[in-house]
Amino acid sequence: MIPTMPSFAGMLPTTGKATLPRGFSPTDKGSPTPSSEDDDSDGRLDDQTAKAEEEWLEIRSAFTMLAERFGPDFEPLGPEYVQAIQSPFGPAVQYRTYSIAVIWLMYYMGIIICHRAHPSMPPAAMVAAGIAARQTAFFANEIGRVSAGVAPDATTATSVNIGTGAGLTDSAFALFVAGVQVNSV
Repeated sequence: MIPTMPSFAGMLPTTGKATLPRGFSPTDKGSPTPSSEDDDSDGRLDDQTAKAEEEWLEIRSAFTMLAERFGPDFEPLGPEYVQAIQSPFGPAVQYRTYSIAVIWLMYYMGIIICHRAHPSMPPAAMVAAGIAARQTAFFANEIGRVSAGVAPDATTATSVNIGTGAGLTDSAFALFVAGVQVNSV
């Protein structure tokens, strides 16, 4: 016999007494107290930070190595093969297939996330996005250019083929990651 599930309205049960998890409690009872372990007089934090930055450099160099290995099939199509498309990010970049375009979108998005997750960045994602914006502006702009090449003008389309739809769907998250840092002038 299956037990009856409690009635939920959103995140909390509507029947019975609901208690919030400790992190959401309005009191300070659950706050950790500072301990002598937080003291970094022996330099452990400096060692861990140096190790984290070294690991970050390895990850970043892996992105560079990946792009170098993509080869000629991953190059954008030349002007003799595509019609020029202007976008707010500059000329659209178009690839042979939507799959290749999406791989580049994920690559640029990964670099942006890598910069935002640098060990020296603040833990608040939105703050890190603003601080890293100068370093990631090129990659965010490339995401816009590649996305513009996936579906140049779908404003009058009454239906979208499955390949275009997949390309548009797959580009949505990269556009979100890049769009977090875009400032309107």
